[in-house]
Amino acid sequence: MDIFANKAIKCPAAPPTIASIASKAVSTGSEVGCPLFDPTAVIAHFYKTLLEHEPSLKTLFNATHLADGTQASAFAHTITTFATNPAALPAAISRIAEKHASLGVSANHYHILGDYLIRSMKNGNGTGGDVLDTWMKAYNSLAEKFTDIESRLYEEAVGREGGWVGCRPFVVARVVPESEVITSLYLKPLHPHPKGHLLPLYKPGQYITVRTFAPSLNIDQPRQFTLSDIPGDRSEFRISVKREYASDRGPAGVISNMLHGTLAENLELYVSMPFGDFVLDVEKKTPVVLISAGVGITPMMAMLKAIVSQPDNPRSVAFIHAARNKRVHAMGPALSQIITSNSSSHKISRAIWYGQVNPATDIQGVDYDFEGRVNLKQVRGMVLFPEADYYICGPKGFMDCQRRALVEMGVKWERIQVEFFGVMCDNVIQTGLGYVGAGDVRHLGC
Repeated sequence: MDIFANKAIKCPAAPPTIASIASKAVSTGSEVGCPLFDPTAVIAHFYKTLLEHEPSLKTLFNATHLADGTQASAFAHTITTFATNPAALPAAISRIAEKHASLGVSANHYHILGDYLIRSMKNGNGTGGDVLDTWMKAYNSLAEKFTDIESRLYEEAVGREGGWVGCRPFVVARVVPESEVITSLYLKPLHPHPKGHLLPLYKPGQYITVRTFAPSLNIDQPRQFTLSDIPGDRSEFRISVKREYASDRGPAGVISNMLHGTLAENLELYVSMPFGDFVLDVEKKTPVVLISAGVGITPMMAMLKAIVSQPDNPRSVAFIHAARNKRVHAMGPALSQIITSNSSSHKISRAIWYGQVNPATDIQGVDYDFEGRVNLKQVRGMVLFPEADYYICGPKGFMDCQRRALVEMGVKWERIQVEFFGVMCDNVIQTGLGYVGAGDVRHLGC
């Protein structure tokens, strides 16, 4: 079911480079350095007018992030980045396009957003003439790049055996608690594929967009969740969702609490094809180091299962994970079982850190290995391999710390891939339809 329109966007026949355009539209505006416009005011006006006049677009956005200003702040940051450091954007285009494809973003959406963005730049900022023309050319150039990539992604999706475009109805077939805060949901298609195909194959580390109606918000809401298992018999998808409770950092997660509720089983959801480029290269034979914290374990479990499913490719694996304590440590028994069952074909080592250890229930060497914060230098011999590939997933501070530690130990920067789960406004690239940072941003419970 394709739930979006698909009009072609008109872009310049020979668009100038983003760098040359943005350098003209940089926020100096004149020789004396006065701002062209206030990005915060522009973006606040942009979202207000956009959603007032195009209410159907609300289903593209996380309503919580719209309400608390996170979405607007991130986009305002990108406007500034685009003007002052345009080289930062092209490197992120592929990752953003993957997320857009999971949301079903069409060329027509870029046309609409560009129109409202230019209107907002005109609104009370004294911005006009050459400046607006420059920004419009820049925006169209970017829109063309995104549209080209996303069109290819849609073509690949529908051309894949079992593939589709847009959202397909699924049902929650069963619910399995993994810890006190993480639950796995097994999703089965509500109706057979028109051609009788099974679910499509996907790469370990990819995610799906899940849409459901949120009664408390009176609107359909999208969230992205990692596929936390390998395709198997291709009859179902598995996602593992962290329940977000209300705290001083924000309100309770609307969708995560719905998916953890007593009515989750048999709940009907609308699901996208798998997308995302934080993925394991299953063709390689080099060692793999998987480093995660909290719910960041989900793509790592999919990657580990993919590795051990290839007995003829006995790659060495180091599995590093951090959890606050045993109660919230998800998939611990499953990890132990994988290591034990594949000891003859794969060399798998693990190091589990608990922030808090309960001596009465937690067994060192079984439940956990170290207490405190992850310190990769403690396990230097475990994580340093020639030509290894490193995957990190977790909170931004955790990822920054582990990446820095690896680089300090001599790991090449380009061998480290990161995936951020959560909301972040620093180092964000934002297109107005969704934002990504040092990795894809998943809405896990907001």
